[in-house]
Amino acid sequence: GPGPGAGACVSVKVFDSKLIRQQREEIRYVAVQASHIMCQLDEVRRALAAAGQQWNSATQQVRDKMTKLEEVLRDHGSAGKPQEELLVLLACGAASPGLHHFLCSTLCEEG
Repeated sequence: GPGPGAGACVSVKVFDSKLIRQQREEIRYVAVQASHIMCQLDEVRRALAAAGQQWNSATQQVRDKMTKLEEVLRDHGSAGKPQEELLVLLACGAASPGLHHFLCSTLCEEG
């Protein structure tokens, strides 16, 4: 009958070291290039992560400013949305009292 370890799979690979020796410079070159590429990919991952964090921070600041603008407009009796008020300002150069107040006070704050 089968002995101990029956059913175990054993794999043996034999390489011709002469062939490897003949190609050692090419193998070394490929290994070095692969190492450089892996390092560059790590740097790209870190840069993308940092850019993503900065993007999230910037978009949050824009959302916060738009919320503040909406509050200021409401406090000044304007029924317009912030986007509409900004579009009128861009198109005509005219700012409603609420938008004028927001631009003069809120955007002049430090930060």
